[in-house]
Amino acid sequence: MESTLELNLEEKFVIRLEDTAGTNENGMKRSDIVSGCKENEPVFLRRPHNLHGNRFMINVFNNNGQHIGSILKEKELAIHLDRGGGVRARIITAPGSNRYITRFLNLFRINKSHFIEVLMTPLNPENFRAIIDRDREIARTVARAVAHEKDRMKLAIRNYLQAIDQIIALDDIGLEARAWRQTRIPVNRLSMVYEKEGKAAEALKVIDWYLSYEDYVGIDPYEMEMILKRRERLAGRGQQSAVSGQQ
Repeated sequence: MESTLELNLEEKFVIRLEDTAGTNENGMKRSDIVSGCKENEPVFLRRPHNLHGNRFMINVFNNNGQHIGSILKEKELAIHLDRGGGVRARIITAPGSNRYITRFLNLFRINKSHFIEVLMTPLNPENFRAIIDRDREIARTVARAVAHEKDRMKLAIRNYLQAIDQIIALDDIGLEARAWRQTRIPVNRLSMVYEKEGKAAEALKVIDWYLSYEDYVGIDPYEMEMILKRRERLAGRGQQSAVSGQQ
């Protein structure tokens, strides 16, 4: 757990509440709402539908359904929620704070930090066995493609394309399926094979497709660097060929 504070053996941990200075759609300031929250008051964690700004953002609401703040960088907690995992959370006093610090903050009108304590409910993978098994089958398809690169390039390409189709079908099931998937889209290896085979247009097409695809799992940073360099290289060759053809 990439928590701002330590995670204990019971998977109970403390997180600093962020984004409390904003204003909700109804015009209410979140700082005013959160200031009215009491010690031990339960809060509720919800993942927003639009994650383009911060893919691991978790919104926090009070008992009245009012947005009081957000959790921004807790990747494992966000994935746990997306996988269908449950949590219990409550407002707590900032660790190590006391009444003298509170008086100081109030005197100089300094916004104090608010913290929540979160207890994650363990997930049972057996409840998601169908999704996990499909993901493992995709991994086997990718493994076959890698093995065929040594002797049967066409079969390797066919298996890579099959794996991508399988991933799209799995992702289409919904957020839980995307969150449980662990097999990465083989865009780097497929575009590399296409380039070796002299199929620049196909390589560019699969790279452009991937860059437009909302991939929950993502690919390795090194692979992303590779496909971007490959795209630039192949696009540059295409422009040179076009210029040569006009001369």
